Amino acid sequence: MKFAREPPEDQAVLDLFEQSGAGESFDGWLLVDAALVDERSLRNVTASLPLPMANALRSSPFSVYGSRAPQFAPLPREREAALDLVRRVNAIDSRAPAISIVRSSSSGAALEHLFSYLARATIDLDLPVHCRFADTRVLPSLLRQLSARQLARISRDVFRWSWIDHHGDSASWAWQHGTELDEADGDQHLSLSTTQLNAMLASSEPDTMFDLLLENTPELVPAKGRGYFRDRLSRILHSADTRSVEIPQDRLQFLILGLGFGEAFHNNEDLQTTWHAIAAKQTTLLDSMKNWDDDFWKRLETKEGALP
Repeated sequence: MKFAREPPEDQAVLDLFEQSGAGESFDGWLLVDAALVDERSLRNVTASLPLPMANALRSSPFSVYGSRAPQFAPLPREREAALDLVRRVNAIDSRAPAISIVRSSSSGAALEHLFSYLARATIDLDLPVHCRFADTRVLPSLLRQLSARQLARISRDVFRWSWIDHHGDSASWAWQHGTELDEADGDQHLSLSTTQLNAMLASSEPDTMFDLLLENTPELVPAKGRGYFRDRLSRILHSADTRSVEIPQDRLQFLILGLGFGEAFHNNEDLQTTWHAIAAKQTTLLDSMKNWDDDFWKRLETKEGALP
């Protein structure tokens, strides 16, 4: 699998381990989204663990995913052994958004129930969905969108949660001492509002578009610097928001235009009528493009709009 991410340097993996606080007063647990890495390689790397990796969704209906479900296990108590394990798991695919470390004083059973709570989500108390919380492309936006009660539910079992971001740097979420939190959510599964879901989908859109570009226009995707390429996709998609480009196919086309003609292409004066018509729901970008003649394309190639 290919991801819009930078492979972390060894220092970043070390920072991940140190930032997680594994081996201190709280136990460290390794969580791996096994669907994103080679199954045999993961099994070989973790074969020496004192306890085998367990299905993190064993307490949920998603237990049927078996070995392809997120897997978790306590890190070895000895620091160098634990760090070596994290390095080796990361090396299976250094770009895969598959690894995080949970610092917790709870039992494995308690963490398993927490993971089940996070995986089984409903939208507006109606639509059931599988929340891929162990995918570290999803985890940061999920934690940003959760309510105080939902964060309190996590903090009951997690002191710190650490991962590698798309720039290849370590990042983490931690419960803040002294922060007033409402009573922890008592539901058996996560309830998300449409607003929360939409914010998460918007955060993940650059990754979705990266996959579509690889499939449809791979020549636009660089071989290196893909984590920073993801930032570029995010900026262009933000510009699409400002131009009221909402339909998925139009947003992909807007992205292709931005990559081909420059991020500020949408400021070209020849396009302003198009944006006004799209904002008024009178047309779509794809329909408008059918009327662009050769002269229009030449003007687009030679005169990128100036940044505001």
